[in-house]
Amino acid sequence: MRAVPGGVAHYLRVLPFDYAFVWRAHLRSLLGNASVPKRYREGDRAPILLLPGVYESWRYLRWFGDRLNELGHPVVVVPGLAHNRKPIAATAVVAQAILDAHDLRGS
Repeated sequence: MRAVPGGVAHYLRVLPFDYAFVWRAHLRSLLGNASVPKRYREGDRAPILLLPGVYESWRYLRWFGDRLNELGHPVVVVPGLAHNRKPIAATAVVAQAILDAHDLRGS
């Protein structure tokens, strides 16, 4: 029986890979360097605001920030969210302050 994308069989087939990725990413974020790379400030393309998800630090997304920066985007990390357990409204206020401080607007 073939797994139809979006079907239950497909979901069950990809689920272990998804969880493996999540565990590796969380482990890297816990063991890796906590400081934001200085090179993130450099780049000639549109700047990117790196905003962690719920219960994640920015380091969980470091692989993504590294790749975006390699492609020429300056990457701005939102500080002070720790593992982002704040309510969405509070997170939005912090994110907006960073957008304003760095004069980040639409491309």
